[in-house]
Amino acid sequence: MDIVNINDVDSLAKVLKTEENFQMRSGLDPVMEVFGRNVSGVISCDYNEWYPDRSLLSPMFLRPKEINERISMINAVANDCVERLHQLRDQDGTINNIERELSYWSVGSNYSFLFNRRLGFYEKPPDADALVFLDAASQLMQNIGRILDMGPFYKYIPTPAYYAAKRNINTMYESNIKLSKKREAKSEEDASEKTSVADHVFEKRKSTEETLALLAGLMAAGVDTISWTSLWLLYLLSRNPDKQEKLYQELKLFDSEEEIPVNKTPSYIKAALKESQRLHPVAPFLSRVLNQDIELHGYHIPAGVSIMFQNHLMSIDERNFGEDAKQFVPERWLRDVSTGRVKGFDPLSSLPFGHGVRMCLGRRVAEAYIYTLMSKIFMKYRVELSSKQNEVNPTLKGAFNRPDREILFRFLLR
Repeated sequence: MDIVNINDVDSLAKVLKTEENFQMRSGLDPVMEVFGRNVSGVISCDYNEWYPDRSLLSPMFLRPKEINERISMINAVANDCVERLHQLRDQDGTINNIERELSYWSVGSNYSFLFNRRLGFYEKPPDADALVFLDAASQLMQNIGRILDMGPFYKYIPTPAYYAAKRNINTMYESNIKLSKKREAKSEEDASEKTSVADHVFEKRKSTEETLALLAGLMAAGVDTISWTSLWLLYLLSRNPDKQEKLYQELKLFDSEEEIPVNKTPSYIKAALKESQRLHPVAPFLSRVLNQDIELHGYHIPAGVSIMFQNHLMSIDERNFGEDAKQFVPERWLRDVSTGRVKGFDPLSSLPFGHGVRMCLGRRVAEAYIYTLMSKIFMKYRVELSSKQNEVNPTLKGAFNRPDREILFRFLLR
């Protein structure tokens, strides 16, 4: 693969404006190969495959109204997650393997958003099929990461990660079919139930098997990205108790059980998440492949060359964010009290969810999950790093930035 790397916003703007209606992304062939054509539409480089699924799903995933209609379910999952975290604390408030718990919460949130039903993980005892699905989804994303790290050897030799990922997908499909039968039984008991995202997709797609595969893929898609984004936010706020206190002062105006609509989300949690994603974007680079030649900095780049935007470098560049570019300062995203204006950052200087029509489909939904859970955590707890915790750095694994070690937090009741 021929690759050109860029890390300045002017070049990025030129590339993004060259083909605005539909742009191809490189590097996702292994993901499409593992999942198969049933779920590859939203990431495909083929417009005819991409457009039907994207246009079908975008209204449900990106409109605040649709998310607000499901905020009760998102809120319920977050409440159960906080309760489980409370039970997992040891004597000094430390929680071990919180990354796993955040993965379970993110899949459970996805499931509830799609089906208007709870996955069953937080039941006592947990639903057995839900546990199977959660474990398979988590292992799948780990195996896809290994495939991306290794390169396309799976095309020529039977790599363990490739076949493990295929087994994970089969397990997800089988457990999802069992879960769907349980959903159908419960739906018959509740005739007044609102139309779910899944109902909308089933109505438009004719193949039940392909639709179940698509929905299973959507449930698994945010396992690591949402959990790692939440983990980085917890880490930065725990390292900056003054920022955490500012957040708490805003949150204590709400009741811990209260449902906070998308349009009423406290401004400081929004700013803190933006700042966390700026410093530690889970997707540290983006890619585009143009079907026409382009010139950047005097270099002629032929069509078909993969152009990589180093998002992480741009988002911590002092040219874009000033001398404190590498510091955690949520206030940079807030309106100035005296002028009522936000600082004039170039919107392309930090793109944690991508840009344009190829922007992450789950952006608004993921933000709603994170706002809800983090709000509930910081309403109830003061979060500190364990005294045993060493410094944490980002490490690239499977094209994603994740913490290079387990993070031990102490959850101290307020």
